[in-house]
Amino acid sequence: MMHMRINRIGNLNIGKGIFNTYKRCYSSSKNVVQLKNLNDFEEQVIKSKAPVVVDFYADWCGPCKNLTPKLVGLAEKYDGKFLLAKVDIDDINCTEIVRQYEIRALPTLVMFKNGEPTVTIVGDRGIDPLESDLKQLFD
Repeated sequence: MMHMRINRIGNLNIGKGIFNTYKRCYSSSKNVVQLKNLNDFEEQVIKSKAPVVVDFYADWCGPCKNLTPKLVGLAEKYDGKFLLAKVDIDDINCTEIVRQYEIRALPTLVMFKNGEPTVTIVGDRGIDPLESDLKQLFD
């Protein structure tokens, strides 16, 4: 029988493993930032000279956990060509960002070029379509 519990910081523990260890895959990447509030969003996304992919996610979202390593891999592959900015929709300080971009499903990616949203992708469509959309940002 599998044991599941929610601990104080929101990790879903399944047996002996922690379900949200996916965060480790981007915590040390220079191409990935975690946005904490509207000011971060303004500085890192709107004012960015490079294209930015904003990943709206939640710790409890399974498809978000599957998508994160793909996004981080692409950010590393295209080192410096775009910034991956992550927004936790459950973070109370990010509520205004979530409202402004009308995030209603997860995962949602919003691609920005010159501070303007250009493409919105809902769901995990796989690596090839995602990479194709990213390449359009570079042109």
